[in-house]
Amino acid sequence: MNFTPLFFVVLSAILLIVAGWVVLRPLRAEAELGPDPSTKIETLVARHCTHFAQMRQAMATEDFDFIRRRLPKKDAARLRGERQRALQKYLDAIGEDFARLDRLARILTSLSPKVERRDEFERLRLELRFRILFRAARVRVRLGGGLGVPTLGHLADVVAGLSRQVETLSAWQRTVESS
Repeated sequence: MNFTPLFFVVLSAILLIVAGWVVLRPLRAEAELGPDPSTKIETLVARHCTHFAQMRQAMATEDFDFIRRRLPKKDAARLRGERQRALQKYLDAIGEDFARLDRLARILTSLSPKVERRDEFERLRLELRFRILFRAARVRVRLGGGLGVPTLGHLADVVAGLSRQVETLSAWQRTVESS
């Protein structure tokens, strides 16, 4: 009996389950935000992405190499652990930013009498891209690997893209209300 087809079927099923987990499972920040209808819209803004420049500097390889050459190995290892924890907290904060903006986009979309499909597909594309990048970054950080500045930049860009879309929806909503 040839087990090759069976192997590929099982492998495909595992990959589909993992892909479903990455895309469909809510972020921790989304679960904490919950479906509370009394959430004030003013609280649904991005707060942490503005600190990207500081995180980029703190996570720079050159910076760590410079410090590592000047510190004893034990202190350098402790510093690396502290940087990993700071990175993990920053990733969580970016997840919170995204969850808040996504909630705001959904609220504004539900209040808008007519939203173009193109805008909804753009929001969906940003959400999928963010979820995939975010989950990959979290796994990488939890495994003790560093997270490159480009990956952080991509996450911040996705949040910024959603923020721009929310701004557009908000401006459109104001013009509809004023007419």
